[in-house]
Formats: sequence, structure tokens, C-alpha cells
Amino acid sequence: MIKDYYPKITWSKPKWYLQNIRVIWSRITDFFERGCNGWAKRDVWDVDRYLGQVIPNMIEYYKKVNNGYPGSDQFPNEEKFDEALTKVIDGFRRYDSWEDEYFKLPLNEQPDYVETYYKAEADFKETMKLFTNLFGNLWL
Repeated sequence: MIKDYYPKITWSKPKWYLQNIRVIWSRITDFFERGCNGWAKRDVWDVDRYLGQVIPNMIEYYKKVNNGYPGSDQFPNEEKFDEALTKVIDGFRRYDSWEDEYFKLPLNEQPDYVETYYKAEADFKETMKLFTNLFGNLWL
């Protein structure tokens, strides 16, 4: 997650502020960069991971506040449209978390990394196809 990039703040010791002034300053600048640009320089380091966290949260909120559906051949009713949104949300979240889940396994139980990567990539390509079909319809 995005918060994993930052060390954990403990506010109990006043000495912490002086020792970690760079961390505090970088969080402040990231906040303002995201406010001005919609992204921060720190986010560029791992764009796929950043977008893999931001996009599903946005679509999940969209799904809550949406009050209709496109009515196209592909999404003829609201249930099909909501189902497609759920698939996109789950696909982005799986792509964002597959590597973390892989490394949580003990070494002797880990499957081949390259094989696992290609499977995750193939699954995500299906998600992206669905996302591109939905893209023009993601407005309120």
C-alpha cells in the first residue's frame, strides 16, 4: 500500500521530530505535490503499484455513488455493469498484491516466480480489457 513507503510515525517521543525531520518534510511535500498535480514525485518510482492502489479505490467509490448504467449492448442492465466494476476492482487489487502474497510463502513452498508473474500478468490483461471497455462510461 501507499503507506508502506513511509516509516511508521511514533509521536510519543519529542526527540523523534528532530531525528526524522526529512521524513516529515517529504510527507508534507508529497501532500502538496498530490494536491497540485494529482501525483507526487515519489509515486513515479513505482507507477504501476501506485495506480494499482488508486484506481480500484476510485472505482469502488464510483460504484457506491453511481446512479445508473450505460445501457449499451455490453452492459444492458445495472447488474452487468456492477459486476464488471467489481471484476475491475478485484483485478487491480490482485495485481497490486500478488507479489506480496508470493513472498509471504515459505521458500520451500514458493512456486516459480516467473511462472507466477506471467499468470498474474495474463489475469491483469483480462482486467485491462474490461477496464478499457468501461473507461468511456465512468462518469456520473
